[in-house]
Amino acid sequence: RIFNDGTFEHGGRMYGAWYQRAPSWLRSRIVIDDDPTVELDFSGMSVRMLYHLEHIDYLEDPYSIAELESRAIRNGNGKDHFRESVKTIVQAMLNNEDADKKSEMVWVSQSFNPHFTRAEVKALILSKHERISHQFGKGIGKILQRLESDMAFRIVVELMDDGILALPVHDSFLVEDRHKDRLLNRMKAVYNDRLSFWPIIKESRKGKNKRTTTEGV
Repeated sequence: RIFNDGTFEHGGRMYGAWYQRAPSWLRSRIVIDDDPTVELDFSGMSVRMLYHLEHIDYLEDPYSIAELESRAIRNGNGKDHFRESVKTIVQAMLNNEDADKKSEMVWVSQSFNPHFTRAEVKALILSKHERISHQFGKGIGKILQRLESDMAFRIVVELMDDGILALPVHDSFLVEDRHKDRLLNRMKAVYNDRLSFWPIIKESRKGKNKRTTTEGV
């Protein structure tokens, strides 16, 4: 586990395995003892945790911005065209320790030009997440990473105790297909035990994501 800033309160993610740096299409081809695998992912985990820490349930996609989706469709792209770029900016805003710093100027995979400035995108994000907007620009991202990493570590160890190998990719996990339900139930139980809300979990297979569940064990 790698911690940050000389304190065990920040970070704590597990790093080092080659598959963590592999693209999703390649991870989907990983086998364990010649058995195919499935990858389950906590959807929008950092933002969702912030809502749950504020005792607010949140079921939406935190990176879905209606104005950007409409523009993407009008441009002939899929509605999720700007999603990864929005996610990048949101993470920069969470990790930024200076509210006045232009965290929205981080590099993104899809440019918003010429239809939106970065300042406009940041304003749209803050508007969408008005109920937790006071948390942005305070460096809370590394604290959320510690919470996320503690849950990930617990999931991996508890499955290991059951004889199941789970390969962690920060907030997602790969297991053999036959252990999918065991992983799903463990992810839900660990998250609920820590935050008293149910997570949203996606299944990533062959480069495609499918929402799996929002319900309890």
